[in-house]
Amino acid sequence: MAVTVKTMTVAKVKSGKAFFAISATTADGQGTETIKAAPSAGSAIYIEALTVHGDFDGTIDIGDGISSTAVETIALTLGCSAEGTLIRLVFRRPIVLTAAKALTFDCSAAGVTTIVAEGYVI
Repeated sequence: MAVTVKTMTVAKVKSGKAFFAISATTADGQGTETIKAAPSAGSAIYIEALTVHGDFDGTIDIGDGISSTAVETIALTLGCSAEGTLIRLVFRRPIVLTAAKALTFDCSAAGVTTIVAEGYVI
């Protein structure tokens, strides 16, 4: 299913970090979707915060890369319910994805899913 991605403008600081805030929404999260494209070779995505909303009974895998029809390396698996689940996670120390891999997600069942990711690339 298609995913709609919206990138928000975020200030860049002189530390060399390229900060981002990005929102991805899909009517059916089944099938692995890309939230943020892979950075250049040698760079990695660092996740500082995630906000996840799912309207289905099942789970959402969030991680990096796509392997066949699944998230290649799963960093988190979150549970959702059909009544609507909203989860906000803020990491004191960021989750670092594999270098040169995209931030991706996959849902175990059909349903509207929105993920807002905040972090930086370095």
